Amino acid sequence: QTYMRVQAAGVPTCVCILLLATLGHASAFVTLCGRTSLAKSYHFAALRLKGGHLVPQRSSIRMSAVGPLVSCEWLKENLDKVKVLDASWYLSFMERSPGVKFDAVGEFEKQRIPGAVFFDIDKVCDTTSPHPHMMPTPEFFAECVAKLGVARDSHVIVYDGKGIFSAPRAWTMFQAFGHSNVQILDGGLPAWIASGLQIESCAPPSVPLVEYGIATGPAHILSMAQVEANILSSEYQLVDARPMARFKGEAPEPRPIESGHIEGSYCLPFLDVITPDGKMKAESEIKEVVAKAKINLDKPLAVTCGSGVSACVVRAALAKIGISNVPLYDGAYTEWKVSDQPTFKGLDKSPYA
Repeated sequence: QTYMRVQAAGVPTCVCILLLATLGHASAFVTLCGRTSLAKSYHFAALRLKGGHLVPQRSSIRMSAVGPLVSCEWLKENLDKVKVLDASWYLSFMERSPGVKFDAVGEFEKQRIPGAVFFDIDKVCDTTSPHPHMMPTPEFFAECVAKLGVARDSHVIVYDGKGIFSAPRAWTMFQAFGHSNVQILDGGLPAWIASGLQIESCAPPSVPLVEYGIATGPAHILSMAQVEANILSSEYQLVDARPMARFKGEAPEPRPIESGHIEGSYCLPFLDVITPDGKMKAESEIKEVVAKAKINLDKPLAVTCGSGVSACVVRAALAKIGISNVPLYDGAYTEWKVSDQPTFKGLDKSPYA
């Protein structure tokens, strides 16, 4: 038999059927990725064309995974069908409890979602950059994830030990390198544990090397020069995910640079899109905080922060409300400031002035 997969997002079912019939195959598979009634009933439904009849074939994924996030329930039902990555990362001052700092690697070794592998954003990065965890080359990204057992066609689920903090950074990286089948576990490891689900506490198993294939990109990544040009062009609204106190220059940066903000940027603190228990807020609540920040969702957006991590939380929140592929200024405020670009304090040179 000959098999075909036709990515048909937005393409009428009849067009896909006509294509298969025109090719004259005795049997073929077509994956429908549009929002057809069939796709709703059979997630990414496979249709087998045989003897002139279409026979629905149920997907191996048991529940539909739509958008940037999946629930603990979804992951539990599909754990054997996905590749799970613990992408925990923390700022040096962050504490799990008073006097006890977060330890991403140590905590992963002690407890993890069954089958999870550790994705280190400080290692899967541009090791030649003076700035922290910048996007690597596509070749190095492919080499790193292959060592984690991730193939080009893997359905990847990323999580972190805070809830939603660093996992969106890993999610953004996979997307940037053309791996679109990736999502974030809503609430992360804390939500998984709170749900009473199984935890793996033995020594992490060795991971067999796989062939990843060719990674492309990085896409949807802005350079400092592009951000500088945007100050004059106002092509997009640059949304800063740092806390307002750092945006205003009233609180210190976690790095040895002076706080403040880039001219013309908006402030949407990433914690404003997260619930107290570490999950992403509902769509209506996200839209409310976006409106409060005076951000116009009908105009192009880009995101930034201190070093390219928390901006990805806001990027995921925007994806949840239907705004996908928002560009990230990866060098972020750190690169901007150490490059002696002008920054401002208070609300000066901002949309709130």
